[in-house]
Amino acid sequence: MRLNDIICLIAVISLISCSPTPQAEHISASVPTYQAKLSVAQAYQRIPHRRTVFNPHTGDLPQADAAFLADLFRIVDQGVSERVARQAGIDASDTSNHQAIIGRLQTLKPPKHLRTVHAEILKAVREQDAYFTKVAQPGGPAFSLKAPLVQSSHKRLLGAYNRLMRQYGQANAHNKQAFFDHLCALDFI
Repeated sequence: MRLNDIICLIAVISLISCSPTPQAEHISASVPTYQAKLSVAQAYQRIPHRRTVFNPHTGDLPQADAAFLADLFRIVDQGVSERVARQAGIDASDTSNHQAIIGRLQTLKPPKHLRTVHAEILKAVREQDAYFTKVAQPGGPAFSLKAPLVQSSHKRLLGAYNRLMRQYGQANAHNKQAFFDHLCALDFI
């Protein structure tokens, strides 16, 4: 096992062992159930993409921001799992998981200075769902990285990442890498 894998495993264990934020409790009680077609780990392996789990306990971000970002990135990872599954053709026409992910994103209450990041990620996930729905239709187009919804989703996720980096330039290297890995893995491109 590589050192980075061990660090990621420790971060995951610490996140699992921590009690959920009030926001996370609210999310699980108020939106449709998400039934993973692939685990998050399986999705990252299929891409393949490095996974760096955001660590809200570093102390270099305001507590409310860190709690929001932890909730956001947990949902983003569900989006990664769903994007990879649908792109691989696993129940590609089933929109229920994307709808659950969208519902979970909608329940989040971002701090004012993170509203644009939140909105861009939400729009990107909606565009991904719309694109997969279009491709899965009988006679629908073949998957293409040049498709307008794919390009738009990509630009939104890139914009969200750039805003996070501007907002949290002082964040530790681990969390900066997590910003990149979460949003890049969600991206088609």
